Amino acid sequence: MKTFLSWLLSSLFVLGFFSASAFAAEDAAPKRKLKMAYTDFPPFQEDTPEGPRGVLIDLAKKYVKPTGYEIEFVHVPFKRMPSELANGNVDLWMGLTHYKEFKGSTLIGSKTVTTLELMTYALGQDISIKTLDDLKKYRVITYAGYTYGGMIEELQNPKNKFQTIEVKDNDQAYRLLVNKRADVFLNYRATVETWMKGNPTVQLRGHLFKALPVHIAVSRKTFEGAEILKNVESAVPTAVADAP
Repeated sequence: MKTFLSWLLSSLFVLGFFSASAFAAEDAAPKRKLKMAYTDFPPFQEDTPEGPRGVLIDLAKKYVKPTGYEIEFVHVPFKRMPSELANGNVDLWMGLTHYKEFKGSTLIGSKTVTTLELMTYALGQDISIKTLDDLKKYRVITYAGYTYGGMIEELQNPKNKFQTIEVKDNDQAYRLLVNKRADVFLNYRATVETWMKGNPTVQLRGHLFKALPVHIAVSRKTFEGAEILKNVESAVPTAVADAP
């Protein structure tokens, strides 16, 4: 009887040891690393000496990491980002997804993660603009490098007869408004509000023009891309996060 009990206890000990070892090995298994593109688009995304930061970077960490993947943020120039994802040099993107390079080359999530509020700003006058055609009545300032969710092509097409002036920063745009060389500045609320905090004497009137949706996109060249998109989107709530 004692021999049997000794054998039973030894067997249970060995079984427990190997079970614990199996769980430990599973926990210690490296998480799959996904390369996530980001660009310089403050305050949504930007490259800093301390690494990537911004509202969309925070949302990426919030929704991707809990699903069991490890994120490697990869900084790419804004103009190259669509082709980098399309070619599979990076796996993920969180942002606007209107790019022609994405067509047929990426999987785009159905959930809206958040929205980017595109505003029309004017100096001292209340200008209500509801459609793109409404802008034809004004001299419009656009920000260099911005696509405005695909609207920049329409704005810059000479056949459409828009009057646009391109600037490289908010200071330049403000000077154009002050000197009455332009009427309306098209920019994102978060971008302008961040700039205005450092320029407290500036008084601009802003109106919401478009709320552009932010989605998650996965390259079709990424292994198990559809499964990755499904898993990441499962962490995104149905309610849209407040616009930054």
